[in-house]
Amino acid sequence: MACVAAAQDALLPAQVTRVQAAALAHALPAQPSWQEQDEGGWVHLDTGDRWSGPLCADAPMGQGEYLYADSQLRVTACISGKAAASLVFSGEACRMAWPDGSSYSGTLVESAFHGQGTFTWANRDVYCGEWKQAKRHGMGNFTSYQGALDLPAGERAYSAFSSGGWADDEMHGKGCIEFFAREHGSSGRESLRRFQGQFNRGFPTQGSLKAGQEYFDKVQFDGHTPVGGFAVWYWSGDALSESRGTSLVDLHCGGEEFQAALAQFSDSALMSSLTIKSIQRVQNDERRLVYDLQRRVLEK
Repeated sequence: MACVAAAQDALLPAQVTRVQAAALAHALPAQPSWQEQDEGGWVHLDTGDRWSGPLCADAPMGQGEYLYADSQLRVTACISGKAAASLVFSGEACRMAWPDGSSYSGTLVESAFHGQGTFTWANRDVYCGEWKQAKRHGMGNFTSYQGALDLPAGERAYSAFSSGGWADDEMHGKGCIEFFAREHGSSGRESLRRFQGQFNRGFPTQGSLKAGQEYFDKVQFDGHTPVGGFAVWYWSGDALSESRGTSLVDLHCGGEEFQAALAQFSDSALMSSLTIKSIQRVQNDERRLVYDLQRRVLEK
C-alpha cells in the first residue's frame, strides 16, 4: 500500500485540474512589475517606463511624472486608474511634453485636453484657450508661424494671429484674424490684413476688413474661401458715400479692391486678351461697390 501511495503522489502534478492550478497560482506571491530606483521613483521591468509618484497594488496611482520609454512622452498629472489597459491622467495643472518640442499645459480629463489649456506645436504655433475632448472648442487665441502666405493685394504674410470662438477645432462664431509681414509679437511688425466678424466652420462669412491702407466696414465671403482670399462683396464706409446720387471713385491699382475686380474680369474669356489699366467704382447711397468699366483705359 505504501508503494501505491507513493506512485499516486508522483502522478499528482500532472493530474491537477485547471481550477486547482488557478487557485495555486493565485496563492503564490505575484512578481512585481515595478522596481524602485536608488535616485527615487520607479522603473517598469518590462517596458522601461518611469514613474515618480506612488504605487497602489503594483500600479501607478496619484500625482507624479510618467515617462513612456518608447515615445519619450512625459506626462505630469494625477493618475486616477486604467481604461482599456491605458493609464488615465487627470487634473488641472497638468503638463505633457513630446521629444519633438510639442507640449501641453492645462487641464486633462480622462487623458484628453478638456477645459483651459495651452498647446505648443513643434513649429512654435501656439493655441491658448478652451478645449473639449482634445479639440479647440470655446474661446481661444491661436498664433501661427506656418510659413509665407501670399495675400490678394500682393503682400506676403509670415505669421497670423486668430482670436475668438472655436468649435470642433475650427474657428466658429465671432472672431478676428490678423496677418503680419513679420512674426507676431516681434518689434516693428506690420499688419497686412485684418478681418473681424463671423466665422462658420473655419471660414469667414461677413464682417469688416482692413487690407493695407484700405478699410471696408462690411465684406461678404462665400463661406468656403479662407480669410487670405478675395471677398465676394466689399462695402466702403468712407465720406464719399455720404453724398446723394452716384459717384465714380478710382480704385488704387495696388489695392485689394482693384485686384478683386481684376480677378473677376480675367475669368471672362471676352476680357482675357485685354490689359486693364484702371477700374472705377460706381458708388451709391447703399455703399455697395460695383465695378464699372465705362472709363477704364484698355490696351490690347
